[in-house]
Amino acid sequence: MRILFGLVLAAAIAWGGWWFVASRAAEAALTNWLEARSEAGETGWRVHHEGIALAGFPNRIDFQISRPRIEWPGHGVSWSAPFLQIFALSYRPHHQIIVWPGEQLLTVAGEQLSVSTDDMRASITFIPKASPELDRVVMVAKSPRVESARGLRAAAGTLRLATRPGAARPLARDLALEVTDLSVSAPAMPMPSPSGTLHVEMTATLDRPLDGAALAGAPPRVRAIEITSAYLRWGPLRLDASGQVERDATGGLVGEVALSSDNWPAALALLGATGIMAGRDLALLKSLTESDPTLMFDIRGGALWLGPLRLATLP
Repeated sequence: MRILFGLVLAAAIAWGGWWFVASRAAEAALTNWLEARSEAGETGWRVHHEGIALAGFPNRIDFQISRPRIEWPGHGVSWSAPFLQIFALSYRPHHQIIVWPGEQLLTVAGEQLSVSTDDMRASITFIPKASPELDRVVMVAKSPRVESARGLRAAAGTLRLATRPGAARPLARDLALEVTDLSVSAPAMPMPSPSGTLHVEMTATLDRPLDGAALAGAPPRVRAIEITSAYLRWGPLRLDASGQVERDATGGLVGEVALSSDNWPAALALLGATGIMAGRDLALLKSLTESDPTLMFDIRGGALWLGPLRLATLP
């Protein structure tokens, strides 16, 4: 019995020692990574926080980052939250769970957005190698709600986002997005928003892997995007999209996207009633869709075109 007790005690001490060494190494790696990004470098973005708490003994390595803030000054983009949690089993460090708080702040092009959810978390797995490479991500947000400073509101029942390595070509990643029970409202909107569904499936081809080197420096660039399936069902608004966009030899975007509907009159009426489109733009869209239910958008010369009409400048 004493021998058995001694073996159990030795195993417990060995496991505790291994957890201490592994957890401190992981804490040091996370701290160093955050500190290295406290100032904008070649990535153009920086990260701030007010502390890291370590927990999870004996079977988990869990971190809570206090008041994280990510800024991308050159693009007017930032994100902040009261905390961010990272959970992992000590014997499966390449599978992590990320948990976001119920309240977050997001700024895009100077517009501040309040983001709230009932629950938001992601499961992330990496391919174990010298420089771990991203394998799969599955993120689910329950009852996400977004409100802008101008009073524009959007809400949904569930948001799901997933990505995995693409089988079609090297450096490709399949992405899928689904938003259910989608609704929007605004102070000037004369009618309540219907409930809808947004679904997108696409494949993005990168210029290099999403691995440790990508996290250490500038992120990989997207070389091509193929939209295999995309649709919006929102009250009478029924839209379907497909297309392909890629970078040419100069790094500019070129491609074509098709947008179609089997009920353009109802779709245009809803776009006008909600204030999404108005005036000449709405009249032009009406005239184009009377002859063809499919609109072809061209991407060339750094801009988005509909026939001879230049609609927007692209990054």
